[in-house]
Amino acid sequence: MLAHTQEPCDLDDARAIPSMATTPSPSPLAALAWRWARGARSLVALTILGCGIQTEGSITEGRAWVPLHPATHEPAVAALVLSRGMSVPGAEPQEDAPLSVAIWADGTVIWSASPQARYGRPYREGRLGADVCERLRSDLQAQMLQRGDRLSSYGVADASEEILLVRDGERVWRMSSCIDLFEAGGKVVAFAGGIAPRDSMPTLRTDDPAELELQEFRAAWANAKQQLLSRVPNAGSELPLQEFELRAIGAAGR
Repeated sequence: MLAHTQEPCDLDDARAIPSMATTPSPSPLAALAWRWARGARSLVALTILGCGIQTEGSITEGRAWVPLHPATHEPAVAALVLSRGMSVPGAEPQEDAPLSVAIWADGTVIWSASPQARYGRPYREGRLGADVCERLRSDLQAQMLQRGDRLSSYGVADASEEILLVRDGERVWRMSSCIDLFEAGGKVVAFAGGIAPRDSMPTLRTDDPAELELQEFRAAWANAKQQLLSRVPNAGSELPLQEFELRAIGAAGR
């Protein structure tokens, strides 16, 4: 069972870990996404329009779940985590918020050594140096702040998503996206109106403001994500850890 050192005070906090929120019966839309994620053959049914897409027009600053170092219990200053979507009834328990990579102010870096999932155990630990971690944290924070009112997240209701967190003291910013997860198999494509099979995509206008905004978000997300992933060392020591302890940090309602 995942341990938490601080409880959130509103539902927005729990969205970082969907399994912690009060979960209603899955919508037909979510059920379609779930079936696709489990390898359903009928991809045509997965054209998700309008109401299934959740976007935010500015960087979300507020309370978020931040991984703690397993030895020092210090919160990470930047992290890429997976927020799991709708759970599978009867499935084997998994980490609530598996980590891809996280860095700490003292120069520590921990990353997933999973050869397939790229998230979750087994984990490895290494050193980057305090100066390197601070420059990386500062660069990522600057990228988020520079986005202003532009698109900062792209998600599908009840689906898993990747979350990039950056912390400065007791303030936390985040960007999130489910695009890479959906498009990993090469069979579906994300566009401003939703998710659709690649071979039956609707005709998109090249000058559509929503599509241009999404393309800009894609580039910003890819750059920030790669900047953090590129700091993963080639080797590190094994870390016998089953799950990260998390702490809710940041003021609610920003």
